[in-house]
Amino acid sequence: MLMALPNKVDPFPKLAEQVKLPPRKAVEQTAGDGAPRRRSREERAARRGRD
Repeated sequence: MLMALPNKVDPFPKLAEQVKLPPRKAVEQTAGDGAPRRRSREERAARRGRD
């Protein structure tokens, strides 16, 4: 079974025909892709005070 979930950019017109969608929010343009930055193993260890 394949399940598709709405995201911030797709309008999903067929889904809107079946259910009432919440109001759309404006999508902000960011410098990156908007995903949180993932830290390397070394960075995480340094933040915890370990080597």
